[in-house]
Amino acid sequence: MYSQVYDFFQREVLPYGDPRSKDWFLLQSNPVPVWIITIAYLLFVTLGQKFMKNRPAYDLKWFMIIYNLGLVVWSLYMVIEIPIATWKADYNFICAELNDERRKDPRELRVAAVMWWYFFSKAIELLDTVLMVLRKKNNQITFLHVFHHASMLNIWWWVGMFIPSGLSFFGSWLNSLVHVFMYAYYGLTAIPAARPYLWWKKYITKLQLIPILLQKEIEYDERGNALLDEDNKPKLRCGFRIGGGIDQDNTLSAQGYPDKGVYVTYIYENGPGHKAGLQQHDKILQVNGHDMTVVTHKKAVEYIKRKAILNMLVYRKGVPQIPSSQQAPVYNPPQFSSPQRQPPMPHSPMHRPDHNFGRNSPMHSPSRHYQPASPGHHSGFDRSSFDAMQAKPY
Repeated sequence: MYSQVYDFFQREVLPYGDPRSKDWFLLQSNPVPVWIITIAYLLFVTLGQKFMKNRPAYDLKWFMIIYNLGLVVWSLYMVIEIPIATWKADYNFICAELNDERRKDPRELRVAAVMWWYFFSKAIELLDTVLMVLRKKNNQITFLHVFHHASMLNIWWWVGMFIPSGLSFFGSWLNSLVHVFMYAYYGLTAIPAARPYLWWKKYITKLQLIPILLQKEIEYDERGNALLDEDNKPKLRCGFRIGGGIDQDNTLSAQGYPDKGVYVTYIYENGPGHKAGLQQHDKILQVNGHDMTVVTHKKAVEYIKRKAILNMLVYRKGVPQIPSSQQAPVYNPPQFSSPQRQPPMPHSPMHRPDHNFGRNSPMHSPSRHYQPASPGHHSGFDRSSFDAMQAKPY
């Protein structure tokens, strides 16, 4: 089977490779080296966290400084070189023609070269996750993070192999610009004396809008039976709670949200939201194509509940984090290996977004502290008020 696939690839695909770049390092007219790197990366992420579980985190301060500031220089080179190379090759933002005649133009070789450097940087940036594993920053290793790094290396193998010029320059330039600021911040945070001057942290993520693909999960009772909704269909949970909307007073929010947007107020560990890479305080901009920036809270809930798969666009801001002692409870799906009655789960509304800060919610108290739920306890969240749309988010 492998030989047949390889023969087909050699016969039907490789002849279309760009003759200038197809034999360059890591392209080499063969995707196998990149596949090996990707598999090794995924194995390290999985096994490395288990290896580090009972070991102290490594102190990699000096390596972090050198690594991140090195990537700043690398990204800055591409930010400067890409527009210079494309300008000299007579590119424009509307059409950058690429054909056999253009490939013979020596000016195009300079564009192809900087595209290769961008591709190679995706291999180096896999160390982002390696450092997280060694420093035991497992909360930062989300599915979205790992998927992004693994897929970017493979996607850019195809770009470098077949179209290392043309309009592929624009996305790489924009990403390099973001990385200049991002890696500068990461490098400087490793220097204690520089931390008081990183006031611009909150502006970094304004350069990035984050796509989230969330698959809801069926909710079960303590006996392992799927719960049903009013239409006799399985109830689905999304694993997060929301607050906000244009009809709400954001000044009453516990975290001091700056506007009337819709925000993720809690993420339940091991739930669909956590697995998809959603984070507490993300501002939801879109859900399945619906604009969430100027909607009421009721309409936001309606959009989120409508489909089993949520294709979301979020904006990650520098909002203060709730201390871990006040975080929402960890959700561990029950195991139904025997017909015996299982211990009750925490009574949590993970399958629905939350109407936070309602009259019956502990977030409405003067302390505004969320108390983790205990088995059989509603933790101040009234399901009937959610269904009736009575509780207020703020």
